[in-house]
Amino acid sequence: MRILITNTESWGMGSFSVANAILHELLKRGHQAILFFPDTGLMTHDIDYYYNHKEIYKIWKFPISDHQTEIQSFPLIIPDLHPRSTDHKTFKELSDRELQCYFHSLRHELHHLIDQFNPHIIECQHIWTMNKIVQETNVPFICTAHHTDQLGFDYDSRMHLIAKEAAQRAEALIAVSDYVKNELIAQYHAPPKKIHMIANGYNKDIFFKKEVDRKQLLHQLHLDIPDNATLFCFSGMISKTKGVDLILKANRLLSSDANIHFLILGAGHIDDVIDPSDAAIYSFERVHFLGYQPMQQLSAIYNCCDFGLLPSRDEGFGIAALELMACGLPMIATRVGGLQELAIGTLIHSGREEELAQALIDCSQWPQEKREAISKKAMQKAASFSWEKAVDQRLKLYESILRN
Repeated sequence: MRILITNTESWGMGSFSVANAILHELLKRGHQAILFFPDTGLMTHDIDYYYNHKEIYKIWKFPISDHQTEIQSFPLIIPDLHPRSTDHKTFKELSDRELQCYFHSLRHELHHLIDQFNPHIIECQHIWTMNKIVQETNVPFICTAHHTDQLGFDYDSRMHLIAKEAAQRAEALIAVSDYVKNELIAQYHAPPKKIHMIANGYNKDIFFKKEVDRKQLLHQLHLDIPDNATLFCFSGMISKTKGVDLILKANRLLSSDANIHFLILGAGHIDDVIDPSDAAIYSFERVHFLGYQPMQQLSAIYNCCDFGLLPSRDEGFGIAALELMACGLPMIATRVGGLQELAIGTLIHSGREEELAQALIDCSQWPQEKREAISKKAMQKAASFSWEKAVDQRLKLYESILRN
C-alpha cells in the first residue's frame, strides 16, 4: 500500500513524532510511505537526517513567495514556540494575502507530490489547512486530531469553515485520546461512528527500565547533585503550554533546604517563558536545564531520576509521559486532555503552583515500598501502548476505507 502522511509543522513537536513513528512502522512492514511537511532549513544537529532521506521525507521549504508576498516561516496553529520556526507567527496572524500565498504554494507542492507518488490513501495530521488541498484530489483521506488543532479551532475563527469541511469530507477521523474524541464531537459535530480512537505509542527499544550509574551520568552532565536528592524529570518543549514556568514558581515555594532537584530536558529558551518584570515569583535553585538530548541519552537520564514531571496546561496525549513511565518513573502530571487518561502517579490541577509544590514534597517523602509499587504500575500502563498497535489499527482502517 502507498500511504502519504502530511504534517502541518516541522519536526520538534508531538504531531511530527507521531507522523514519523507511523511512517517508519509502515516502512518496516513493507508498505511505501512518504511524510510531507514544511521546514525553514534552520541549521541544527538533526537537519541532515531529514534532508538526506529524500525518498521518505518530502520537505516544503520556507520562505515561500508568489512574487508579491513572502512568508518567512511555516505558520503555527496556536501561539506557542516551535524549535524550527523562525518567527513563531500563527495562521491567525497571516493577512488574507499571505494566506492566499500559503495555499497557492501548498497546492503546487502537494498536487505535484500526489501526482508523482499516486498514494492509495492520505493521512493528514491535524484537521487543518492541508486537508483543504488534499480534498481537491480524488485520493481518499483521513484526519488525525492531536488537540493542538482543536485549540487552533477555538483560537482562529477564520479556520472554522476549512476545518469543518475537512472533518465532514474525510473518510474517517482519528482521535489520539478519548478527550480529543469528545472535542471532535463538540466542535465539528462529527458523528461518533466516524471517529476512531487510536492512541499514540513510544519507542520500546529505547525507553525501558535499566540499571544506570547515576553518579557517573550526573558527573558526565556536569551536575553537582547530592546522592540522596530526589530527582524530578521534565521532558518536552520549554514553553508555557508545557508548564515549565509553573515548575519554577512551585520551586520558589519549597523550603531552601529541600533536597529536590529538577532536570529540564527539551528545546526552547526559558527567557521566552517567564515574565522578566516579575522575576521574584520564580526560583532557579536546584533547576538544571539540559536542553535537547538524543533519545538514547534521554532514556539514560530518565533511568537515573525518581519521578516524571509534566505540569502541562494543555496536552492532547503526552508521549513523554509514556517514555518516562516505561523507565519506571511515577508521574506528577496535570488533569488535562489525554494526559489524565494515561499518567500513573499523582494528578494535580493545571496552573496551580501551590498544589504542584505540595505534590513535589509529598512524592519526595514516599517510602521506598510505595515508590516501587507505583513504578511497577506505571511500567505496566506504558506497556499497553505501542506504535505497532497504532499501525495495526490504522491499517485496518485504511483497508476498510479502500474496500468501500
